[in-house]
Amino acid sequence: MSGSWRGESPDGVATQETWLVPQGDQMLGLSQSTKRGAVTEYEFLRIAHEKGTAVLYASPGGRCPPTAFRMATEEGRDVVFENRDHDFPKRIQYVDRDGDLRVRIEGVQDGQPKVLEWTWKRVTGP
Repeated sequence: MSGSWRGESPDGVATQETWLVPQGDQMLGLSQSTKRGAVTEYEFLRIAHEKGTAVLYASPGGRCPPTAFRMATEEGRDVVFENRDHDFPKRIQYVDRDGDLRVRIEGVQDGQPKVLEWTWKRVTGP
């Protein structure tokens, strides 16, 4: 997952997510989305090992405190984080396939199930 990943949605939103190489017991990440040169969203991310498992901390828009998602499954380079008490997302999945990073988030928003998916290409290595 280390490195920078980039993709664009059909509606023209470009997203770049960058993960630093793990140091010690954590890995830091940053995500930024833009449309027509203007930032539409950003998020600070951190994965830390705590009590024998990995925890993803997400701070969309720099929100503090961050929301914690505990690792639910890990298979090779694919990982799923969950927080069943959170509304959206409840589940974050990273899948490394053939040099692409596929990201899927799912949960409930406005009382309705919601799923968002992206496929990003690597733009820089670890």
